[in-house]
Amino acid sequence: MVSQRTEEENIEAFKTWWKENGLKVVAGIVLLVGGYISWDLYEGKIKSEAEAASEIWQSITDSLSEETGNKTTQENQATIQKNAELLKKDFPDTSYAHFAAALKAKLAVENNEVDQAITELTWSLDNDVDDSLKPILNLRLARLVATKGDYEESLEVLRNTDPGSLKAAYEEAKGDIYMILDRKEEAYTAYNSAILFNKSSDQLINNVLQLKLSQVNPPEITVDQVDEVNDIESETEIESL
Repeated sequence: MVSQRTEEENIEAFKTWWKENGLKVVAGIVLLVGGYISWDLYEGKIKSEAEAASEIWQSITDSLSEETGNKTTQENQATIQKNAELLKKDFPDTSYAHFAAALKAKLAVENNEVDQAITELTWSLDNDVDDSLKPILNLRLARLVATKGDYEESLEVLRNTDPGSLKAAYEEAKGDIYMILDRKEEAYTAYNSAILFNKSSDQLINNVLQLKLSQVNPPEITVDQVDEVNDIESETEIESL
């Protein structure tokens, strides 16, 4: 009797618990299974998009491989422009879209379309481009902005960007702009910094930097400038360790 009553009590307790919690359990199972299904669908969508974008990018590189000179033919440009725009429009979240924007910027420069080149680089920078690409894109953007005569805006881009491994190139760009503005003291400091930061094994690059530096009369060195040079030298020594 005791055993039967206990079993009946257990059944009754389970019924009560199920009444109170059953829907929550079912909902939890549905959400859990639904979550796995949604994730699988999401992964499949990402993979499918990446494959489609890769095929379009491959067609672009095929067109580029047909070129023999430094400039792209008009026929290939039309094909490349079409496919590049397709990547930007349909697959903006892929790296291929940003490669396409950078390529469109290059073609725009070849055609002396500076504003269009700036538009392409700005699109990439405004659309979650990978951090590793930001230094080179901002460097190109700064130089293009400078060609329009917007020198202060160009310097602002260079100052507000972490150059990463492109410190020498950034300092050289600053020096070029300072020279245009006839700010020779700042140009001298920038070129000197570029030489100190330069890690390229290409002797031509170092020769060009030395030539640019030689065109600027060494200014009167202040205590602050000596400290700045010492800081740069210390930084380069630390990075080489």
